[in-house]
Amino acid sequence: MIVGGRVRGYKANYTGINAKELGDQFRATLYAVDADGDIHYKEVFTNSIKEFVLNQMDTTPAAVPFCVALLNYGAAAQVYFDYDTEHLANESLTDDQKIVPVPEATATSSVTGDFGGTITPSVMLRNKVGLTVNFRLNTGEYTGLDNYDDFKMVVKNAKGETVATMPASVLRSTATLIFFTASYEGVSAEQMHNTFSFTLYRGDTAISNSLNWSIEA
Repeated sequence: MIVGGRVRGYKANYTGINAKELGDQFRATLYAVDADGDIHYKEVFTNSIKEFVLNQMDTTPAAVPFCVALLNYGAAAQVYFDYDTEHLANESLTDDQKIVPVPEATATSSVTGDFGGTITPSVMLRNKVGLTVNFRLNTGEYTGLDNYDDFKMVVKNAKGETVATMPASVLRSTATLIFFTASYEGVSAEQMHNTFSFTLYRGDTAISNSLNWSIEA
């Protein structure tokens, strides 16, 4: 940050914290090397996402539902991945606080198009939440090609805007059908209700039906 022509502060972002790690302590400090090669550094700052979120609950009442949901999500991830389950992210919450009103789920899934075949989606619970989509094409047209570099999955939002293009790989094939798979991990927490469409392309041409799906569905 530069004020009056002078550097008044520095900012850095770190995005490598997974849901199961909300309660972990992270340490950061600022290092600098001057023109003479001397190293300068500030004191070490230590904090966790959990502590930050609990502080937000005390200072920002409007954020309480989101904060509680985030801590519950972190705790659920710890249990699912069997990670430091003796110190759950939501352990500081009362039983009443842990209950967050959740809107009724309304999302549905559908398949559109006239290509035939099947499309099978599944939720990925890894470092990020995403979708893996398997496409079955009832044709041998694409079996035994020299390479499949131009096969891809195109992801669009509800407005029809392309939000990602992911490489597609062959799972298996026969003389009469072929299976492709592709994954998309770009779904953020506030988008789990949003519907995305997933279509298999070869180059600029769609070769599969489109799956309309969401994490909620």
